Amino acid sequence: MSLFTTYTTSQSIIGELVHDNLLQKSFDEIPRFTPSHDILEDWALTRNIQQKWLSASNPNEFITSLENSPALTRAFRIWQEEFYRNEPQLSISMAHSIVVDPEIEDNWKDVILIATLNPTCSF
Repeated sequence: MSLFTTYTTSQSIIGELVHDNLLQKSFDEIPRFTPSHDILEDWALTRNIQQKWLSASNPNEFITSLENSPALTRAFRIWQEEFYRNEPQLSISMAHSIVVDPEIEDNWKDVILIATLNPTCSF
């Protein structure tokens, strides 16, 4: 993942988003853009996490496909809470598989346990 991205299709749309402070423009020679607000980043990251979940063949493959960064960890917690609300049995199965897998890094186990203990997700 990268903080900035390029977009060349419609400069008028980009100009309006920058004007409305939804995107920030880099000062590079080639203009690149990034979301101006964390919520936009969270939406993009949770969407990316969902796509990785849907394309993974098992929980281990899924969790090891995720980068370990503060922004992704925050987005993962948001995604996991939504997952618990929408598919409780599948989310419990996924969490259990990851927590008991000795190959998974402890930091991801901690993230899953913290989200699991969230009052909105506890069963």
